[in-house]
Amino acid sequence: MSVFIVRIELHDAVEEEYEVLHKAMSKIGFSRTVLDTNKIEFHLPKAEYGMSADLEPVKVMDIVTKAAEQTNKMFGILLTQAQGVTFYNLAPVKKRVESISNN
Repeated sequence: MSVFIVRIELHDAVEEEYEVLHKAMSKIGFSRTVLDTNKIEFHLPKAEYGMSADLEPVKVMDIVTKAAEQTNKMFGILLTQAQGVTFYNLAPVKKRVESISNN
């Protein structure tokens, strides 16, 4: 199984257009977070997405391109097929704690 990291830049885009991209990328199995070796989850940089899949890079590029086209913006894509991922100083995902009332 390969790890893919994708960076998509929407040209002249506003935040709402990136939200469309985030939803489209999520639907095809990409995440905006990464896990460290201790299974702690961290946010990837803005407009970067990660995915593990048994696909050829050309197929991944095809599905990512179709997702980016949903924004109706011009865009650029950088796709990396990684052996592993090393990162530093990314923001941890804060888990929301639900409070339970004893009423």
